[in-house]
Amino acid sequence: MNMNMNVAHANEITWSPSPINKRSGITLNRAENTYNLKFITYLSRFLLSFDKECQQWWNTRSKLALASSSSSLSSSEQMDATTLAKQFGSFAASVEIGLQEYEGSDGAKTLMKLLLGRYGLVSMGEDMDLSSSFPSSSTPVFKSKQDEEKFKNEIKEAKRQIALLFSLLDVPYQPVEEITKLLASIDNASIKKVVVVNHGGGYAPGYGVPAVSFPKPDAAALDNGTGNNLNGDSDGDNKRKSKYETATGRATLRPSGRILRIDIRNRGFGYSYTKPPTVTITPPLALEAYNSPSAQAATAKAFIFRDGVNKGRLERVEVIFPGSGYDQNEMIKVQFSPPDVVRAEDGGMRCSADVVLEYELDEIQIINPGSGYVKERPTEVYVDPPPLTARLDLNDPMVVKKLSFDGTGFSGFGGKKMGTHNNNKPTMKDENEINSTGVYDPSSLNTKAWKMAKAGGGGGCVGRACYDEPVVAIAYPAAEVDSYSSFRSTKGGGKPQLPFWNGGPTDSSSLLSLLPGGIGLSYNDELQKYELVANDQAIMNTDMMSITPGEPIDADFGPRGISPIERERTLTPGILTRFFFSGALCSSAAHLLLTPLDVVKTSIQTNPKKYTGPISTLNLLLEENGVPGLFAGWVPTLIGFFINGGISFALTEFWRSFYFDLAGDIAFDYEIPIIVAAAATAAVFGSFTLAPSEAIRIRSVAQPDYAPNALGVATRMVSDEGIFTLFSAVPAFLLKEIPFCIAKFGVFDSTTAFLFEAYPAAREDFQLSLYITLIGGTLGGIAAAIVSNPADATVSAMKKAKSDDGPITTFLYLFRTGGIRALTRGLGVRMGFYTILVALQFLVYDAIR
Repeated sequence: MNMNMNVAHANEITWSPSPINKRSGITLNRAENTYNLKFITYLSRFLLSFDKECQQWWNTRSKLALASSSSSLSSSEQMDATTLAKQFGSFAASVEIGLQEYEGSDGAKTLMKLLLGRYGLVSMGEDMDLSSSFPSSSTPVFKSKQDEEKFKNEIKEAKRQIALLFSLLDVPYQPVEEITKLLASIDNASIKKVVVVNHGGGYAPGYGVPAVSFPKPDAAALDNGTGNNLNGDSDGDNKRKSKYETATGRATLRPSGRILRIDIRNRGFGYSYTKPPTVTITPPLALEAYNSPSAQAATAKAFIFRDGVNKGRLERVEVIFPGSGYDQNEMIKVQFSPPDVVRAEDGGMRCSADVVLEYELDEIQIINPGSGYVKERPTEVYVDPPPLTARLDLNDPMVVKKLSFDGTGFSGFGGKKMGTHNNNKPTMKDENEINSTGVYDPSSLNTKAWKMAKAGGGGGCVGRACYDEPVVAIAYPAAEVDSYSSFRSTKGGGKPQLPFWNGGPTDSSSLLSLLPGGIGLSYNDELQKYELVANDQAIMNTDMMSITPGEPIDADFGPRGISPIERERTLTPGILTRFFFSGALCSSAAHLLLTPLDVVKTSIQTNPKKYTGPISTLNLLLEENGVPGLFAGWVPTLIGFFINGGISFALTEFWRSFYFDLAGDIAFDYEIPIIVAAAATAAVFGSFTLAPSEAIRIRSVAQPDYAPNALGVATRMVSDEGIFTLFSAVPAFLLKEIPFCIAKFGVFDSTTAFLFEAYPAAREDFQLSLYITLIGGTLGGIAAAIVSNPADATVSAMKKAKSDDGPITTFLYLFRTGGIRALTRGLGVRMGFYTILVALQFLVYDAIR
């Protein structure tokens, strides 16, 4: 069985040939490379809950199983737990086979798309336009507004369950982005609050507040306004404005208590390059007055011009340690040691400078909460970093001269323009593009500063990230409904039964139940995947006391069987032809190979006084006719069993298919009786094809000098005895072939079914399956030889020479003159013969068909 997701409104389950093939190595569990058992069994629950075809199959099977049992219970929910588990396991195995069409991460995305297309319809928004989700001829008509609302809620619940379902997949197969978009369509959440995880730093007064950028709503990808939807389609030119709004916010700053920079007020003169002045910054008031352990004094280092017109003057002051605990209202002084003047007439002047406090992000105020966000996955908010010049005093002419700031970029420090600004964000290209285009000079100090800022790297550079940590702010959406909210009413239903958690009774209701409200999704940033979790409400409303709120749930959603649901394939002329030639080849080849044993057996039956035992008969035949004598009658054997084998096996499959269709849904409960009945019916037709060739073969063995070849034997028999002589043994053949086929197929199928149940691994392994076939064929051959030997002895007695006696007369004669011994004559050889023959038949048949 295959779940064809492309058919949205079918009346019955779609069936297709199973791709499992032991010979090519395709096994039942191949899909588990992508889909774990949790996903497979929960998908089975989902289909049995939302797919009417699957529900109909389940209910029918449950009723049939109940009717065929001796129980007097009134509902399928009271069926035996083992029967239900086996039924669910078979369904899950079929689902797993269907999943082989959707392997890999792309396959999981395709499967999710198909499930949403079938059970979540097309519309992903809160307001569902049902007319656009169905063809005009099949748009649902509702008797009341309540019915329409119930239908919409079913669609919402299906989407929720699909999101929960795909969260069960592991990385890298979990379609995280697709789940996010789906959750956004369910939640339609708005930003409730923004938590600042890292307040950053490096902001300077005079630049205003940094810009705040919220990401676009996740649901926007589902809306035509973006040109994309969950199915990955594009609108092309037919774009329209999205109905989802991007959130907006405004940042506020606060003093960080640290020193950002030191602006030079007076450069002084008379200083030595080798002995720059000592810089002393007053400690914070919190340290001096209150001895606060978190307050620390800042430190700085002065640099003096070495030569030129500014020799001996202060070049810059670098903050070594920004300190902590400074208040914007306190007086912060910077003191420099005086110049170290050697001669009085040289003179000197002490330099001076002002402190500029650093600012950091205080909070982000929400202006517009937006819509279309995902509650289950908080999102990061981007806050513009401080400008590259925040640590530079742009009021200092020397700094401005070096920067050569022209309003569009930087060209100082010996380099070309660094790039334009867009909301204080540099737009430089990456290093490879810089080198290849030659637009930027990678050796310039400006470029190095930008690259170090981007990398968050070291000291001694111009660039905000050389000193500053970026702001980290997380936005938390909120919604009235989310993945924790069930859209199905539980009125009158009591607490949902969840046997996969609490070990409760396994009935039909509990096997088909889905995750209730209170169970939802949470995004794990470390693992980069969604996880199933329970909230506090779930713990209070269900019997899940062992579940910790917020912790991942490790659930078991039911068994997966080793045998999928099966239905007899429709027999076409091509398939019947394949069965015919498979049976013809295996039967004729096996009989030809074992012709010597058949000659020994026939000789014992037709001339028991001369041929008394298998070994002595073999030796005597070799002495009389040599090796060719052991292959007497091989031509009619080959031709007869080629025709008979092809007809018997093809007709067995035909009648089995016919009886299966006749039995309907209960067929698989009576599989072996149906196979036996089909084999018996086929044996009736096969007897008419086998009787002539066996008559010719027996006459050839019993009377080696009767004619030079098989054609001569047939011609003489018809000439002497009439055409009817070739078919006179048909009644005996019916008594031989019908019990023979019943025993052969019945014992074979019973044995192999038992062994496959005991050793399920053999279903997946070609070699092991052939071993089981060999064992089943051996036992089937022994049973078939025993039950058919009396009729076989009768046929041999009838056709060893010309006779007018019929089957009954011959049978009674054998019993009267030889008793049971006469009817079991040659049984030992036949048991050996048919043990090998039937085993080879089924082995070859199973291998080539």
